[in-house]
Amino acid sequence: MNIASIAEGSKFELNEGVLRIDTSSSEMNSHTLISTEVKKIKSSENCLVRIRTNCISSEKGEYKINATIHYRDWSGRKVAEPCKKSFTQYLGVLNEEIELIDHEGVSKIAITLNMNKNIQTLIDIEEITFIGDLELSLMDSNLIHKGFNKYAEKRKICIGEVPRKTRGTNLIGRFLGFGETDPRETMSVLHLDRFENFDHYLSEVKKSRKVKGAIIPTKSKSYISHEFHLHNFVPDYLDINESADIRQGKPMSESYLRTAPRWQNSDLLHPKVWKEERTKGHGLYEYVDDENWGVHYGIFHPEDGHYQGDIQVDKRLVGYLFVARFGEAAIYSYIIGHSEHNRNGIMHKLHFDFIGQVFNEETTKFSGIKCILYAGHYQGETEDGIRFGGLTDWKESKLFSPTNLMAFIRGQNYDQDIILKIMENIGIAKREGASSHEALLECGLIEEEE
Repeated sequence: MNIASIAEGSKFELNEGVLRIDTSSSEMNSHTLISTEVKKIKSSENCLVRIRTNCISSEKGEYKINATIHYRDWSGRKVAEPCKKSFTQYLGVLNEEIELIDHEGVSKIAITLNMNKNIQTLIDIEEITFIGDLELSLMDSNLIHKGFNKYAEKRKICIGEVPRKTRGTNLIGRFLGFGETDPRETMSVLHLDRFENFDHYLSEVKKSRKVKGAIIPTKSKSYISHEFHLHNFVPDYLDINESADIRQGKPMSESYLRTAPRWQNSDLLHPKVWKEERTKGHGLYEYVDDENWGVHYGIFHPEDGHYQGDIQVDKRLVGYLFVARFGEAAIYSYIIGHSEHNRNGIMHKLHFDFIGQVFNEETTKFSGIKCILYAGHYQGETEDGIRFGGLTDWKESKLFSPTNLMAFIRGQNYDQDIILKIMENIGIAKREGASSHEALLECGLIEEEE
């Protein structure tokens, strides 16, 4: 269930499958909009949705609830105009049934319930059920508001010692909680340390699949993947970024396009010299230490005679991810594929090839990585208050799961300037006479080594 909108001061919780909404003390500054997830159904004639509510208290005695049925295709996109029905809620239990229209192409539906911002009430949403050949509850065990699901698993991770030029500290507060403070958004996490090896991971992915077929599409087998130096492949990199105007329902950021000031350099747009190393002694890595680095990992299509500027590379970059490590975690900062090659399953292969390298390459740069992070779990395209499942489905098919991460810094060998910036960003105030270190110990963001 998703609380797409609700007034400040309201409360909500899930308990044994019942969603309780309490707007009795709200500031009445936003309408209440509740949506189910998009659920797969078998549509036919004489199908309906049953909604049961129980109003426990209401300042006005009775009020309107607007229910909307959203008809979607297999990808979650709109097939037909929504069906709307308004009903009057009195104190006590109300049962409503809404007949569904058998639109062609419908394979999924979602339901939204809307209450006016002026309604101050305590109400239980007890049931939202699709009734066809079989009954299917459209309510679930998640409750999401502004990207945060308080019922998600909670996990503690170490983000390292935080040296100068470390990564990941910008996530503290939004995606990484600390001490008793939850993150503002629930993150998508692949818990690598729960698998014995890469084969075990692949077998669990196969078990979780809802459809049969290869987890790495056959059409992607001719592609190769490996780390790469961005400066050697800037033209292909920009071709990837500009191959689709819209990504996850939003235009590509201007900084990714050729017109951005960052790319107005002839040596970038027309490479002349092959660059082997980013930092001397550490290959392709933006390297701080074994627990703090970043790398581009790309997927290439063999293509004899293909050039990047003056350099003959004989392969075309068609997708990439940028991975940054900090402590026990690594994060997919960017992951983008060329629109003409995505249909061949290249991003599935890119992900699995990288995870295979993490498991199988015996090197200190991968040692100790316990989890892979990939932005907010519930981020993605929305329409009419309904979240599309595209990105979330992709992540969950790879066994990323919603997790409320709680971070801590190890020891005292941190960079003082970075620590002060963290404190400023997340609003940690020092008590009189206390040091920054003591303030971070007290709030739970630092744990000293025993």
